[in-house]
Amino acid sequence: MPVRVSEQIPILSFFSGAGFLDIGFLRQEAFNIVWHNECNDDFARAYEHGVGLLGYNTCNNKIQSRGRIENIKAKQVVKQAFAEEGALKMFGIIGGPPCPDFSCAGKNNGRKGENGKLIGKFVSMIIRLRPTFFLLENVPGLLETKKHRTYLFSLLKKLHKYYAVDINVLNALEYGVPQNRRRVFIVGINLKWLLQHRRNKHADIKSKSKKITTIDLPYKKSTLDIKQEIENLHWFSWPDPLFPDARARYGTNKEREKCPKSLTVDNCFSKVNGHPNANDIFNAYSDKITKGRIEEGDVSRKSFSVYTVFFTVQM
Repeated sequence: MPVRVSEQIPILSFFSGAGFLDIGFLRQEAFNIVWHNECNDDFARAYEHGVGLLGYNTCNNKIQSRGRIENIKAKQVVKQAFAEEGALKMFGIIGGPPCPDFSCAGKNNGRKGENGKLIGKFVSMIIRLRPTFFLLENVPGLLETKKHRTYLFSLLKKLHKYYAVDINVLNALEYGVPQNRRRVFIVGINLKWLLQHRRNKHADIKSKSKKITTIDLPYKKSTLDIKQEIENLHWFSWPDPLFPDARARYGTNKEREKCPKSLTVDNCFSKVNGHPNANDIFNAYSDKITKGRIEEGDVSRKSFSVYTVFFTVQM
């Protein structure tokens, strides 16, 4: 039976983009996005056009705030999201701040980058608004690159004053999306709320959260060691993957024939009818593409090859 709107948990969405993180919450029906923030006009228009086409209606699918997060006041957010009621007893905040400055494919400007500084602004907004829970999503480089990890843990320590936090790296491919896309997810639940509603678990969760946020980060400690320490301290019920170790199991030419159909790009496109770009395909004009294949390891000349890609790689 559908959840009534009055029973849904309100969500404030920062860095809404085209709405993909929002859709993940909307699909659960227990949540309703009551406020959106996106400063890029192109993404904002994409959100307002696309989310409605998928059958969702979140505040008429309008982006209420198109300002940059550093120019937004917490009181302004509360007024726009909850009118004159003030912040409700239970609400959440979600957001995936722009990630290029923490990506292994970027310039690694980190916290000093134009985009990198936004994650700190987001954490400050969470602390000011004090939601019941939050979700922060970003690239794995935020945890796996040493200098970024040090910054991340400084933010986690700030959050732990008010929240029990947990952190994990999940791959969309393992959850049925035909894309090798690893991302860091950080969840936090308000400690006061935990004490009131989960008193029997409050002390243990708070203890594990503190151990996570105070993990020693010596120079010689490897990323793998730190990730293992975090994994041993998990208290949040992270979802079980549908296809564990999918990249390793189906990522080689030898194993791709065993790849589940749901993890193939073809399976996704076969469901799309009447797409305007349906006939815009790659047409090879040179026989180098079909006849220019060389043996693996031969670096004496250029290689032109066409392969069938079962799932896309992480950007």
